[in-house]
Amino acid sequence: MDPLLLHDGTQLFDRLETGCDLTLLETKAYDSGIVLLHYRLVDGDESNEDGQ
Repeated sequence: MDPLLLHDGTQLFDRLETGCDLTLLETKAYDSGIVLLHYRLVDGDESNEDGQ
């Protein structure tokens, strides 16, 4: 699954050349079948638990 921001208007972000680490904060499922996923960008210090 690729997170994306849905809106109508000016593009806010350029296409990423590399991936990024995200942490899932919240999930909400609606009766319509839509699922809202709320993520946070992981800091470089948090991306590896073993410190590498």
